[in-house]
Amino acid sequence: MKKMISSLYIAGILMVTVSCETETMPVVGAIQTTETTETTISCSCPMPSQKVQDYGFYYGDSASDVDGNRSEKVAGTKNGTNFTAEITDLNSNTTYYIKAYAINKKGVGYSEVIRAKTEPCIPGADDNEYPELTE
Repeated sequence: MKKMISSLYIAGILMVTVSCETETMPVVGAIQTTETTETTISCSCPMPSQKVQDYGFYYGDSASDVDGNRSEKVAGTKNGTNFTAEITDLNSNTTYYIKAYAINKKGVGYSEVIRAKTEPCIPGADDNEYPELTE
């Protein structure tokens, strides 16, 4: 009888321990820009340690635009221990504000907002051809 009570007691402790595990809201780390062109900014962010269902980046050309309501959104792709995305169709020589997000059952976690600037559009040698001269 004593052995049975001990087993039940241990099983009860294990049940309580398992049921006390709680999921927390995602904690999103710092964004790194990995490549910038005239029309594209590539971003990377550490994958949160919490379970997440969705992740990506909000971006806009104003710091107030990246609140999720007025900004553009691009989904992230898991790449090792990070999630990444390529933000495309941007204007050249323009500063953009970017914020990462991750979503799970407990809510949405955000990174700090960063600024990244696209490269200026510099005409190439072929863009400045002289018209053929006729005599």
